[in-house]
Amino acid sequence: MDFTNICAADIEESGDKAYAEGYHQAAKIFFTSISQWSKLATTLVHLEDYQSAVECARKANNIKVWKQVNAACVAKKEFRLAQICGLNLIVDAEELEGLVKQYENNGYFDELIAVLEQGLGLGKFLPFLMSRSFPLPLTLHYLMTFSALALCILILRHLQLHDSRHPMHLLESGSSRYISTNRVS
Repeated sequence: MDFTNICAADIEESGDKAYAEGYHQAAKIFFTSISQWSKLATTLVHLEDYQSAVECARKANNIKVWKQVNAACVAKKEFRLAQICGLNLIVDAEELEGLVKQYENNGYFDELIAVLEQGLGLGKFLPFLMSRSFPLPLTLHYLMTFSALALCILILRHLQLHDSRHPMHLLESGSSRYISTNRVS
């Protein structure tokens, strides 16, 4: 009989019960003892230990956990920690729009731009993407009337609609090909 598995199952069940009843400190002890990183990250959010929650989210490496910790960090204006979470979310194209909406709804446009620039490298690719995606008069109009955030979103959506590949692939591997073919002599 394997007492280790039985014991770990009992500990996890006890941690779940403690968490459900609001005994988050006890749940933390249970989940820590069995290295249940995803549940520990969520528990640490309730204990407002955001730094540790981000570390556990990193160990859990689970989109759902990254979203929970990110939402909590944004809500508490822990933007440095939220950025770490956000960088792990934007690698999944399906999570990008939700992340953008979360920051937009709270009015944290500068923080969102920082996440997008760091994660997608849009800072260095923005002029290239604009010149590739739109004719010059339209590009100038958007540059004068839209914020950088709206511009990033506009470009990403345009690329999604008009290119069968995901925009991340354009920014990663394909960008040098487009730059070399569009180079003015």
